[in-house]
Amino acid sequence: MTRKRLVSELEEQLGAKFKDSTEELKQIDNALRENKRKVDGLLDNVDERHKDILNERLDKLKAERQFLEEEKEKLLSQKKRKVNFQEAAHEILEYLSNADQVLAKGTPRGRKFT
Repeated sequence: MTRKRLVSELEEQLGAKFKDSTEELKQIDNALRENKRKVDGLLDNVDERHKDILNERLDKLKAERQFLEEEKEKLLSQKKRKVNFQEAAHEILEYLSNADQVLAKGTPRGRKFT
């Protein structure tokens, strides 16, 4: 397998996992701002008669915020793990450079019986 083909295969198979998440991060940040705006709006209009409904809506918004923050952390951790496919291909080919010789010799157990 040539280096160029290996890089292409690595990008195809792993590229989606290590994609640029900038746009998704922007969407999550926007959703977090909207969540905060909704919470602030509810708190600004507190009326004792609606306390139960208010607490229910606040709980839902809190769960939504927690989910968004977790998603943001996942994306940020993936963003830190940038993959250089050229370098990965070089390391794979270097490691496999003597694979034919190793495989031709067989396993230690197989050599024992010959």
